[in-house]
Amino acid sequence: MDVDRNVVIQVTIATGAVLLFIAALLMLTGAYGSIVEVENETMDGTLDGEVTDLSVDEDGQVEGTFTGTYDNEFQGPLSGNFTGTLDGDEFSGELEGTVDGAIEGNVSGQMDGTLDEDEGTFSGSFNGVADGTTEMGLNEEGGLMLVGLVAAFVIGMPIFGYIIQRLRSDED
Repeated sequence: MDVDRNVVIQVTIATGAVLLFIAALLMLTGAYGSIVEVENETMDGTLDGEVTDLSVDEDGQVEGTFTGTYDNEFQGPLSGNFTGTLDGDEFSGELEGTVDGAIEGNVSGQMDGTLDEDEGTFSGSFNGVADGTTEMGLNEEGGLMLVGLVAAFVIGMPIFGYIIQRLRSDED
């Protein structure tokens, strides 16, 4: 199969335009973006994971280490030390630890659910807060620049299409 010169030119121009747009977005984020600090961000979701270093006394008081996944607005690894009470399989207590993902930092709160001593697992709910940092955010000037960049792309794509059409017309 022969490669048509027109197709190569069209693909090259279209790919170049998209790559130019992506490069402009990266430069915009670098110039106008900043890491957002998070304080007392509410985290209400579920926890699933493993428990280690588990100690249970005769009164049902429990201590241990949790390593697993938090899931709700975002999903990410969460780990830390917990204390509380165990009644059969039902655990209720406090967790202090760290979270990674959309929020990176420290977390603390109430964990309630099923703690399986034999399997070394916990599954249940978590209601707490996180302090740390989150992804890049654009400041107001960056938001205006983003609108301008999208407008330039929307206007530029038909121009690139016109250039491609002219190149086709010249060869016909």
